[in-house]
Amino acid sequence: MQSYTVRGAYGRTYTSQKAVLADWKKGLDFKIVDGPYLNIADAAAGMLFIKCRYADDRKVMSLPLS
Repeated sequence: MQSYTVRGAYGRTYTSQKAVLADWKKGLDFKIVDGPYLNIADAAAGMLFIKCRYADDRKVMSLPLS
């Protein structure tokens, strides 16, 4: 299983896990660090392990595939 670290895309920043999870479950895009964009459908299709950085990159959380 491949692992990627993402951040909010298109200038979105997050201060809480709740906000990250809400946008992830809505299917919004996230930006892979040094890579392309992806969303929950892309991650689920590729069975990817996704971590998201938030709170000015000081915190990290894992994102579910469903």
